[in-house]
Amino acid sequence: MAKTWNSSSDAAFSLRSVLLQETVAGLAPVPGGVYLDATFGGGGHSRALLEASAPDGTVLGLDRDAEAIRHGEALAEGAKGRLILFKSPMSRLTACLG
Repeated sequence: MAKTWNSSSDAAFSLRSVLLQETVAGLAPVPGGVYLDATFGGGGHSRALLEASAPDGTVLGLDRDAEAIRHGEALAEGAKGRLILFKSPMSRLTACLG
């Protein structure tokens, strides 16, 4: 089931998480795990991974779109260090993680 994410600060920024439940089920997150959302977008997959890996799992969110990262900052603040955002294309993934 797809969900729509709308930022409270900008209702025009809206993205749809596709295959959310299937992705989380396939990854089978566990507490303390580290997960990568290489297409952060609206943060729907990251949010679900944070919930499923609570209380201490970590999600690395990557997106080349500055607006997506800006909107994700509120989620990162609420995650209290468990969500780390990178403004970068996937082709620079190794540099972000290094």
